[in-house]
Amino acid sequence: MDGDGRFERLTGTSALGTMGGEAWEAADDADRPLQWEDADDVGPDFGQRWLPFRGRAFLLGFVEEAAGYLKRLSYVGSDGRLHAGCSFLTKVESLLVATTPGFEATCDAIESGKAASLEIRSLEADGAGVPNAGRPETAVTGKLAVDFANMGREVDLYRLEISSGAGRGCDISYFETAAAIDKPGSDPYGQLLASLQRIPRGERFLNGECGGLAKRWLLHDGKAYLETRYPGERPDSVSREVHHVDGVVDGAPTRICAAMFTRRWELDSIR
Repeated sequence: MDGDGRFERLTGTSALGTMGGEAWEAADDADRPLQWEDADDVGPDFGQRWLPFRGRAFLLGFVEEAAGYLKRLSYVGSDGRLHAGCSFLTKVESLLVATTPGFEATCDAIESGKAASLEIRSLEADGAGVPNAGRPETAVTGKLAVDFANMGREVDLYRLEISSGAGRGCDISYFETAAAIDKPGSDPYGQLLASLQRIPRGERFLNGECGGLAKRWLLHDGKAYLETRYPGERPDSVSREVHHVDGVVDGAPTRICAAMFTRRWELDSIR
């Protein structure tokens, strides 16, 4: 691995504590442990792959285990230290398309920014009348009125936000009716809303989306839809390649749009 003409033995492991991630334990041909110090200190690569090339082995570092977003190519030098050879950028493009027949115009309107976005009133500044979230690491941070079931009846919804520092951290937002917050499972509208958001009850992090995904309610042709998408201008990891739209259609939670993603790597710099 270090170009000295001798083989080293590598064993895949995880050495990043509660954050998980991929790492390697190495030993020389005499089975003596090797410690490769990171000479450039650019932070952990949660996903790693070895690349044999012209008699050498290079280490590819990715943002996460899925190995979709390439960060850097490194090599072990004769000094026994891990050096960054070059860095990469991952360019991403997406297209929102209809997944349920008959909603092509709605998905096109959302993709082009022509669907109206409903304002969520912040409750962080004034805690008066704000219900208790009833869950650890969770706060009620916003409120809006919307006919989310598309049945001609507006309902007050509260936005709840989970923020946990465990592992790599987890940030989630979701919506509840006031009755569902007070007594989970007691409110039919609350149950419908949970189904729309695909929230399995009893799990600590709900639907497992820990990437701080952005959620907003949209109106198109008099119907309400919930959009869930990556934060910022573009995804920065495979787990954040999320953009979909859900709505209640004829009383049933329905996914009406979902995005297709394509990505490519570009060389950013050479050390």
